[in-house]
Amino acid sequence: LYVVRVPERDAVMARLNAVGVEARAYYPYALPDLPPLTGKEHGACREARAAARELLALPLHPNLRDEDVKTVVAALAHALPVSAH
Repeated sequence: LYVVRVPERDAVMARLNAVGVEARAYYPYALPDLPPLTGKEHGACREARAAARELLALPLHPNLRDEDVKTVVAALAHALPVSAH
């Protein structure tokens, strides 16, 4: 996995997947929001919750060619909201 933090993660992920770049949100919830831990005192956990909303995994594997990397980078640049550039 190659994980990046992006604003509007779900929209960026949808744009990437639409052009064939397999992006995923593997950890969409902060630990304090998981059922076994809800209702317990964890403080605000603002950064954990923000990260859970913004972390996006990009493709990374041994068979990824340089050309594929360039495609992923270009697709990500195009998928990001204008405010993130």
